[in-house]
Amino acid sequence: MPKSQDNQAVPPKPSGGQVDLDKLQRRRDLAKILIEQKLISPAQAQLAMVDEEVSGMSFEEVLLARHWIAEDTLERVAPWLHSHPEPQLTPLIKPGSQNYSDNLKQYRTIIEKILDTAWD
Repeated sequence: MPKSQDNQAVPPKPSGGQVDLDKLQRRRDLAKILIEQKLISPAQAQLAMVDEEVSGMSFEEVLLARHWIAEDTLERVAPWLHSHPEPQLTPLIKPGSQNYSDNLKQYRTIIEKILDTAWD
C-alpha cells in the first residue's frame, strides 16, 4: 500500500475514478420517494444500495431483480428513468451486394477475423 509523506498508509483510490455524484443523488431521491410512498422500507433501500455497489447493477435493477417493486410502478414513480431517447443504430458495414459469391467471400472474411483462423 502506498505511503503518505508522514509515512501513513494511504488506501488506493477506486479504479472507476470519481464517483458520479449525480447518480448518487438520483439514487437517494428515488429511494426517498419509494420510502415515502411506502413501496419499500428503509432497510430494503439500504440493502439495495449495498447490492448496487457489490453487484454492479443499478439501484433500479436491484429493486426489480429482488421483486420489491414492479417495473410499471417504477416507471410511474420515476418516469425520468425511462425518458432517454433510444439511440439510433447505424450499420457497421455497408449492406452486401446482390451477388452470392461476393457475400459469401465477405462472410468468410468476417468469420476468419472473429475465429482468428483460416476458412477451409
